[in-house]
Amino acid sequence: MERAAEVAQRNAACTGHIVDPVARQKYEANPSVQPLSDVLSDSEAPANSLVTYRGEGGNKTYVSEEVLSGKVVGLLFGSNNPLMHGFVRAFAKVYKVVKKDDSDPFEVVYVSADSSRREFNRFVKTMPWLALPFRDNSRLFERYGVPWDVRSWPKLVIVTPDDQIAYND
Repeated sequence: MERAAEVAQRNAACTGHIVDPVARQKYEANPSVQPLSDVLSDSEAPANSLVTYRGEGGNKTYVSEEVLSGKVVGLLFGSNNPLMHGFVRAFAKVYKVVKKDDSDPFEVVYVSADSSRREFNRFVKTMPWLALPFRDNSRLFERYGVPWDVRSWPKLVIVTPDDQIAYND
C-alpha cells in the first residue's frame, strides 16, 4: 500500500498550470488572456518534495518526501484565511509540544487550497511544519474525501505510515 506522501506527490504533479480550479476554468474559457504567474503552480519544486521555511534564516527550502517515511502524518487541508490562521496558531503550539525534533515519528503536512502563490507563501511561512508545494491538490482532496470548500474551514486527516486513515476530522 502506498504511503500518503507518495499518493500526494503522484496526484499533485507539478506542471506549472493554473492551481485554482475556478480560475483555471476562467482562463480556459478565454485562452487569449495570459494568467498571472501568481496563480501558476510552483514549477521550481523538485519532484517528490515538500516545502518549508523552518530552516536556517527562514528561507524557502525543499526537502524530500522521504522525511515522512515511517511516520504518522497529519494532513492539514485549508487555505489562507482568518479562521485557518487562528487554528494554525493554536495547532502550532500542540505541534511544538508533540514534535521535539525531526526524529519524532510524527509530522504535519499542509495541503493547500490557496488560490495564489503569494497567499500560499505568506501563510506557509507562519507554519512550523512542512507543506506540499503550491500546486493543484484537488486529487488529494478527493482521495481523502475533503470538500474543496475547506477554504473556509480547516480539516485535519491523520494517516498512519501504511496510508490508513487513523483520524478524519
